[in-house]
Amino acid sequence: SFFKGIHYPAQEYHRLYADLRQYYAGYPEDFERIRRALSQAREENEFQIDLTVRLPRKEGGFFWAQLSGSVFEDRDADGLLFQGEFADVNAFVSEAEELDRLYRQRQQYFNWMLDTYIGNVYISDMDTYELLYLNQNSYKTLGKSASQVLGRKCYEVIQGRTAPCPFCTNDKLREDADYDWEFDNPLLQKTFMIKNREICWDGRRARIELSHDGQSPEYKLAKKDQELNAIIRAIPGGFARVDAQDMRTVLWYGGDFLNLIGYTKEEFECELHSECTYVHPDDIERAAKIMASSRETGKKTVVEGRIITRDGTIKILTMTYTYVSAEDSWDGIASFYSAGIDVTRERAEQDRQRRALED
Repeated sequence: SFFKGIHYPAQEYHRLYADLRQYYAGYPEDFERIRRALSQAREENEFQIDLTVRLPRKEGGFFWAQLSGSVFEDRDADGLLFQGEFADVNAFVSEAEELDRLYRQRQQYFNWMLDTYIGNVYISDMDTYELLYLNQNSYKTLGKSASQVLGRKCYEVIQGRTAPCPFCTNDKLREDADYDWEFDNPLLQKTFMIKNREICWDGRRARIELSHDGQSPEYKLAKKDQELNAIIRAIPGGFARVDAQDMRTVLWYGGDFLNLIGYTKEEFECELHSECTYVHPDDIERAAKIMASSRETGKKTVVEGRIITRDGTIKILTMTYTYVSAEDSWDGIASFYSAGIDVTRERAEQDRQRRALED
C-alpha cells in the first residue's frame, strides 16, 4: 500500500501533511510534474495519467514509483477527483540509471578516442546532412572552429557545395562493415584515404568518416597496405598466421585461404573456432614437429600435408612455415606464418602417370 511503501502509519501521515504539496515539500519538482499531468488531463479531457515520480520516505530518501490513475467527476464533492495507485519501480529505474551511466561513460571514452585520433573524423546526420561532430584535427584541416561548422551541412563545409554531393556514399554504408574509398578534394586541394560506416549517434542515423590526407604517414601506410593486399590476392594459395603457444589458433589469414579450406568467414569462426583443425588428423603430429623445427632453427620449412574441407574433400597442400618470436613480432605474440598452395591435381596426375608406367 501507499502508506506501507513510504513507511508512514496513515494517521501520522494525515497529521503531518494537509495535502500532497506538503508531502512533496522536499521534492517540489515531482509535485509539479504530477500537477502538470493532472492539469493537462483536465484540459484535454483525458481521464488517465501515467508517470514515474519519486515517493519520499519517512526516514529520508525516496523510491521510484509508477503513478497510474484516473480523473473523474464526483457530484458529492462538486468537482473533479483523482484516484491513483503507486507501483514500486525502484529496481527498474535504478537499472535504467546504471545503464544510462554506463552508456554515458562509454560515450565519453568514444569521444576521447575520436578527439585524439591522429586523422580527420566527422559525423553527420544521414538524413539532414547536418554536421554533428568533428575532432580537433578536422578543425585544423578545415581551418575553422566548432562554432563555424557544427550544425551546418557537411557538403557545404567539407566540399564547398550548395547541394548534396553527387558522389555521396550514404547509400553504400552499413552498420556492420566499413566502406573504403579515395577522393581528391578540390576545396582543400588534397587527396584523402577515407573509411565510412553507418552508426547511431544520439539516436540519429549518422555517418562517421575517418580520413588521412595524401601527405600523412597514415595515408602512405594505407597505400602500402593496399599494395600488399593486392600482391597477396595475386599469389595463388592462402596465408595464415598461427599462434605459436597452442599451435592451433589462426590469428590472421589472407589470400585464398577461406576458399582453399572450403569455409566462409562465419563458418570458420563459428564451426572451427578460428583454429587450424582443418588439417588432416593423421598429419597434425607431423605438422607440429615441422613447426617446432622451424622455431628451433629459425629457418623456413616446407612440407606437404593434407587438409579436409567443409564438404569432406581431401586436398594436398604444399605448406611453408616461418617462425617469428614474440620479441620480433609487431604485437608481441610469437607465431608461425604459413603459406599453402593446392597441389592436389598435380599429385593426382603424377600418381596416374606412375601407375601407367607400372602397368
